[in-house]
Amino acid sequence: MTTANKVKFNLKNCHYAKMTETVDSTTGKTTYAWETPKAWPGAVSLKLDPQGELYKFFADGRKYYSTTTNQGYEGDFESALVPEDFDQNILGHTLDANKVELENANVEPGHFAFMFQFDGDAKATRYVLYDCILTRPTLEGNTVEEKMKVDTQKTTLSAAPLENGDVCQKTNSETLAAAYDAWYDAVYQTKAA
Repeated sequence: MTTANKVKFNLKNCHYAKMTETVDSTTGKTTYAWETPKAWPGAVSLKLDPQGELYKFFADGRKYYSTTTNQGYEGDFESALVPEDFDQNILGHTLDANKVELENANVEPGHFAFMFQFDGDAKATRYVLYDCILTRPTLEGNTVEEKMKVDTQKTTLSAAPLENGDVCQKTNSETLAAAYDAWYDAVYQTKAA
């Protein structure tokens, strides 16, 4: 029997995978595909808040029915630097003839899966958020004083549900080794039981 984690700590192993969305013109069904995940080194912090609302319906003089909606997650992601390949693959930056990078306000960012893990006292828990977008990173820097301080880049990450409702998957103490070990090889998709 495997042991479940009691605590989590240490964000690391961040990856992203560009997503493409295709709508079948006959059925209207949406299918998703993701490119091979690419590493996003230098993760500092991630704080995502659940998005959705609590709904309460009152009847017969009491709370008769209640539920919540799941609209994914949104929050802050901080890293040492946004990778150059992310700027080009997802944010749509282009290179000119001199390999100088251009950001254009008329280019919409692409969607991507975001993968990461938190270490645990028993085993790291790995996550994938399927349909993410990211705000442009902060542009900030400070002069070096008596003590050096590394400047980071902060962004807002939003993860929305796919058409079928899937938002996120994560490993747990019972996850099979084959799925766990291959987590960063491709974006994990649900396997039928």
